[in-house]
Amino acid sequence: MNDFVIPEITISQRDLVNAVLLYMACLLVVMVISRCRNWLKAVLWTRGTAYWLLTVFSVAVFLPAIWETLKVVTGTGNVFDNNPRKYVLLLAAITGPLFIIWRIYIAQDKSSTAQEESISERLAKAVENLGAEPSIIKGAKLPPEQNLKAKLGAIYSLERIAQESLRDHVKTMEILCTYIRKNSQADTAISPPERIRISVAKWRESIPPIGIDIQAAIDVIARRNDAQVLNEISAKYTLDLHACNLQRVHFQQGKFDLANMEECHLDFAQMNSAELNGAVLNRATLNGTNLLEARLNGAELNGARLNEAKLDRAELNAAQCNGAELNGAMLRLGKLNGAVLVGATLNGADLNGSAINRAVANGADFSKAKLNGAELKQAVLNRAIFNAAELNGAELNRATLIRAGLIGAELNGAKLDGADFNAAEMTKAAVKSTDLSGAVRLSEAQVNSMYGDESTSLPANMMRPNGWLEDDLDYSEFYAFWQAAKEDAGLR
Repeated sequence: MNDFVIPEITISQRDLVNAVLLYMACLLVVMVISRCRNWLKAVLWTRGTAYWLLTVFSVAVFLPAIWETLKVVTGTGNVFDNNPRKYVLLLAAITGPLFIIWRIYIAQDKSSTAQEESISERLAKAVENLGAEPSIIKGAKLPPEQNLKAKLGAIYSLERIAQESLRDHVKTMEILCTYIRKNSQADTAISPPERIRISVAKWRESIPPIGIDIQAAIDVIARRNDAQVLNEISAKYTLDLHACNLQRVHFQQGKFDLANMEECHLDFAQMNSAELNGAVLNRATLNGTNLLEARLNGAELNGARLNEAKLDRAELNAAQCNGAELNGAMLRLGKLNGAVLVGATLNGADLNGSAINRAVANGADFSKAKLNGAELKQAVLNRAIFNAAELNGAELNRATLIRAGLIGAELNGAKLDGADFNAAEMTKAAVKSTDLSGAVRLSEAQVNSMYGDESTSLPANMMRPNGWLEDDLDYSEFYAFWQAAKEDAGLR
């Protein structure tokens, strides 16, 4: 095989071809990686970090090629043997790839600058159309439907900008939230008539559907991807939708974690499976709202109204619900572990099978609520009211019910080990198949005021009260006798 001969340097044709092919392969790798710059920016959040990583990676890729060049140039001898020509070839081997990388950076920087200018123009245009008067755009009067089309076009343009440029994502969310707050203010909400008995269904019929443009803006916000949400977290930005009228809006499966919805009207909204962890909903109204399987862990719902809301299988772990109204709400199989419900009202609420362990509900009103099979282990329920509530099979182990009201409550088969009933009012509470032997500070007077049968296990050294059924009846028979005993006691 013929060799290329340079003074003092002999390069075989094979070595030369290998070096050239390796350079070409390295250049191809660098070009492929450079095409992934948008992905790198999305992951690393800043263009500078992405390009620095690209440069370091490119140099690392070219190092084998540089080494092969050194072997071609120097053979197996000393690399630096005071031969000037070897230094020149070595310098060319090192600076060549760096020059290529620099050219790629310059070309892509120009492309990014042009893209940013285009996005800025589109952003300005979208803001202009969103801020137009009801029927005027650029001084030309338009029919309402054309005006709506312009606004919808602006909203979807903002969505595309947010997807294409994470740098402008937070800005677009701020624009959309501002538009919603301005065009759907809380004082436009329809409240139920005062002093007039009206069904929830009729009230819902009186509320007009949410505006198409407002719904579109909400949909855009709800569709944010994980990279956009991470961008908001990095920028310490949270959605601001406070004091809005969003009655009958659709939020299904939307991402609204940490959003500020304080004093927002969300009556009859469709929010099933929505992500609302840590959201601020203090004094918000969510009457009749669909929150099936929604996640409100750590959310603030102090003073909120969720009457007749649908919250089955919803998560409200560690949620703050002080003074909240959940009358008639459906919370079956819900998770309220560690929730704070001080002073909340849950009259007639359905919490069957719910987990409310370690919750704090001092002074809460659970009158006529259904808590069958619910878990209230270690819950703090001092002065809470459970009159006529159903707690059949409920787990109240180590719960504290000091001065709680359980008049006419059903505690059949409930688990009460370690439960503290000090000074609790338990007149005609049904305790069939209930083990009272493990209850704490349960007085004989309290036991005498209850209603049980042969299946009830009493605390040690306590006699079976007079008036209790002597046989272990089936539940239907026991229930009939218990109802009669309540009526005799003036309870219904």
